[in-house]
Amino acid sequence: MPQVQNDSRLPVFLVILFILWIFPDPPATPLGGHTTLDLTISRESQQLHVVNTTSYGAFNPKENKWLNITGLRHEDGFAWGTLDEVKSRARQHITHIWGDEDAHLVLEGNKGRGFPVWKNISGHVRGSWVRAHADSAIPRPKLNMTALLPLDATDFTRRFERNVTGESGDLRVEFTENGDVGKFGGIKIQNIKAEIVLSDKSSSGDGWTVVMYGTHLVDTGQVFLTTTSDKFAGMWALPQMALTETVYKSLKENIVQRLEKVIRKQKSLELPNLHPYSSVPEGHSEDAYTPHCELIAYFHQHALPLAGSDGKFATAPMDVISEMEEELRYPQGARPYKPPQLRLSALVFSPDCGFLIESKGQPEYARVEGDHLTGEKLEIYIRSSIDYTLLYILVLAGQIYLTMIQMKHSSTPSTRSRISFYTVGMLSLGDGFVGMAFLPLGMLVDSAFTSLLATAFFAFLAVTFFDMRFLLDVWGVQSQERRRAERQRQQASALNTPPQQATTDTNIALNGRTDALPAPVTARQGINSGATPLIFPNQQQDEAGEQPQTDAARRRRELSAMYGKFYLLLLGITFLSLHATSWYPTARSAYMNVLAFAYLSLWTPQIYRNIMRNCRKALLYRFVIGQSVLRILPIGYFYCMRNNVLWVKPDRRVFAFLVGWLWVQIWVLVIQDVLGPRIGVPKKWLPPAYDYHPVLREDDEESKMPIGFTTSPASQPSSPVATRPAESKDKSKRIFDCAICMQNIEVPIVPAGGGAAETGTSSVHGIVSRRLYMMTPCRHIFHTKCLEAAMRYRLQCPVCREGLPPL
Repeated sequence: MPQVQNDSRLPVFLVILFILWIFPDPPATPLGGHTTLDLTISRESQQLHVVNTTSYGAFNPKENKWLNITGLRHEDGFAWGTLDEVKSRARQHITHIWGDEDAHLVLEGNKGRGFPVWKNISGHVRGSWVRAHADSAIPRPKLNMTALLPLDATDFTRRFERNVTGESGDLRVEFTENGDVGKFGGIKIQNIKAEIVLSDKSSSGDGWTVVMYGTHLVDTGQVFLTTTSDKFAGMWALPQMALTETVYKSLKENIVQRLEKVIRKQKSLELPNLHPYSSVPEGHSEDAYTPHCELIAYFHQHALPLAGSDGKFATAPMDVISEMEEELRYPQGARPYKPPQLRLSALVFSPDCGFLIESKGQPEYARVEGDHLTGEKLEIYIRSSIDYTLLYILVLAGQIYLTMIQMKHSSTPSTRSRISFYTVGMLSLGDGFVGMAFLPLGMLVDSAFTSLLATAFFAFLAVTFFDMRFLLDVWGVQSQERRRAERQRQQASALNTPPQQATTDTNIALNGRTDALPAPVTARQGINSGATPLIFPNQQQDEAGEQPQTDAARRRRELSAMYGKFYLLLLGITFLSLHATSWYPTARSAYMNVLAFAYLSLWTPQIYRNIMRNCRKALLYRFVIGQSVLRILPIGYFYCMRNNVLWVKPDRRVFAFLVGWLWVQIWVLVIQDVLGPRIGVPKKWLPPAYDYHPVLREDDEESKMPIGFTTSPASQPSSPVATRPAESKDKSKRIFDCAICMQNIEVPIVPAGGGAAETGTSSVHGIVSRRLYMMTPCRHIFHTKCLEAAMRYRLQCPVCREGLPPL
C-alpha cells in the first residue's frame, strides 16, 4: 500500500499568510476634509501672507525683528543670532571662487552676464566637511518644543536626529532639478531638490539622509536649500536667507508662486501626501513626534575648467558649455570636449541644533587635503554606470569562457577528483552574489534598467549553467570516493583490521560503473571447488516490504542537500551584507574587507586538497590566472577609484594586501606543480600517500626498483615490455624505456653505498629531475607527461592494468 507523502508546501504557505497578517496595509493618507488638512492649509496660507507682505531685512534677530512664521518667531528659540555670520561666510565662498569684481555680479544675480557654470546641475557630488570657524560662536539654542510641536505630541524623544557631533566627516549630495527654468525679477531660477547624506565617525551606516528643497540660480550657479517640517517652515523662510536684496526679491517671487500652487492642490486633494516638502527620504515614515535638526544650505558652483590642445586648463567658454550640455541631454554622437566635473562649495547651517559646517577645500586647506564637493552630472553618471556595467558583462563572459575550458580539460573522473569542491563553490558563490546584487538595482534604477538586468542575467547564467554544472561534476566523482572510503572504514571496523589502501583495489569506479577490464596476471585467481552456490534472500527488507534506498535516491537526496546549503549560504551572505550597510563605518569597512579576503582565498582549498591527496595539476594555469585577474578587477575598481558608481571610499592599502594574498596563492600552486604538492610540509601532518617520484637507490631491495633494473649487466629484464637499463654518460643515471611513447627515460639513481646528497637528488635540481619520471606501485616507469596523460582517462597501469592511486 503506498504511503501518503507529506506536502512540504503547506508550511511555506502558512508562513506567507502569517507575514501578510503581521504587516497590514499602510494607513490612508489623512487628506479629504480632515481637521489636520484644514489646519495645515490655514497655517500655510497665513504664513504665505506674511511672506507676501514683508521686505528684505524684515527678519533681523539682532535688531529684535521677527516674523510670524514657524521657526522665525522669537519664542521658538532658534539660534538666528548668528545668521549674519553665516551669510558673511557664504559671501566669502563666492569671493574666493570668482574674485572681488565678479563676486559682486554673482551676488546680484548676474542679470546681464553669463558665467562658465553648468546650467543644469542634476548629478552627484561628494567630499569632506569640517566645522566652520563661526561654529564656535553659535550659542546653544533653547528650543520651545511646546510651541513647535502639535498639541497631541505628548510622547517624543529628546534626542535630535541629523545632529552633528564630530569635527569632520563625509558629505554626499544628489541634485535633481524639477520643471522648466523661469525668470523671476530678471533672474533665471529653477526649482531643485537635493538628497544629502552626511556622516562622521559617530554615525552608523552611511550617516543620516535628509531631503532639502530650494532654488537654483541658473546663470550664477548659486543654490539655496532648506528643510521643512512642522517645527520649521523652511520653504516660507527661504527668501530671508538671500545674500542680497536683488536675489531676495527673485526668491520671494519664486517661492510665492510655488506655495500658492501647493495650497491649491491641497484644497483640491491632488497632492499624494500632506507635506510635499518633507525632509524625510522616500521609503521612510515621517514621525512628527521625533524632532530632527533643521538645515539651511548654501551651495556655490565653481568655474568649469576645460583642457586645451597644450594640456593646460582654462575657463570653458559659454558656447562650449552650451554645446556640451546639449550633447549630454540629447546625444548626437559629437564629443569635441570631455565634460568637466561638477564642483561646488557647501555651507550648511542648523538653526535649531546650532552647528555650522562647510566643505573642506581651498583656501583653508590644500587641494590634496580636500577639493570641496566634486562629482559628475547625472547624464555622465548614468553613462558611466552603464559603461562599467557592460564592461562587467565582458568580465562575466571571460569567467564563463575560462570555466568552459576547465570543464573540458577536467572531463574524466581522474581529473575531476583532483579539483577542490570548495574552490569551485567559492567561484559559484561570487557569481551568485553578483546576480543577487544587480537584480534589485535593475528594478530600482530606471535609467540603467537594461544594463543592470543584463548583468544579473549573465551572473545567474554563469551560476546556473556553468558554475553549478562544474560543481555537480566534481561533487559526483568525489561523492563516490567518499562512499568507497566509508565502506572501507566500515569493513575495517567490522573486521578490526586496518582498511586496505585504495591503490590495491583493481576495480576502479569510472563514471559510476566498474571497469570491465581483466585483472592483472599477478592477481590471485578464484578457486572452483565444484560446490553449488547458495543464494540467500535480502535480509534488509523492512516489515512493509520496502527495498533499501537505492543509489539514485541517495544521490537525489545528497544533491538536494547540496543545492539547499548553497542557496542558503548565498542568501545569508546577501542579507548580512545588506544589514552591514547600516553598521558604523569601522565595523562596516572591517566586514567588507573580511568578505573580500575570504572571497579572494578561493585557491586555498585547492592548495589544501593538493597537499592531502598528494596531487597536482588539478587546474589549468590560464584558468587560475585568468579567474584571479577577472575576479579581482571589480574589487579593485571599488577599492581604488574615488568616484566609483557606489561612492565607496577607496582604500588602496587594503587592495594591495588583497592582491598580494592572491599572488601568494598562485605561486604556491606553481610551486606545488614544479616541486611537489607536499614540499615544505612536515610529514607528521600528512596522511600516507603514494609517491610517484621516489628516490631510487641501487642497493634497495629489488621490489623497490623499476622492473628491468638489475645490478648485473648480464641479467635480463624481468618484464617483456621493459628493457634492461642502459648506461648513461652520467654514472649516477640509468636509461629506461617508456612503454607509452617508446622513448628513453634518463633516471637518476643513488649508487650502492652512496647518499642522496652526493648525487644531488635531495636538492632543488634533484627534485625537479625526479619530476621527469613516474614509477607506479607495480614498478613500471614512464615519462611524467605520458603517464599523467594516460591517468586522465583511466587510473590503471598501461602495462599490467594494475589499479593506480589518484594522482
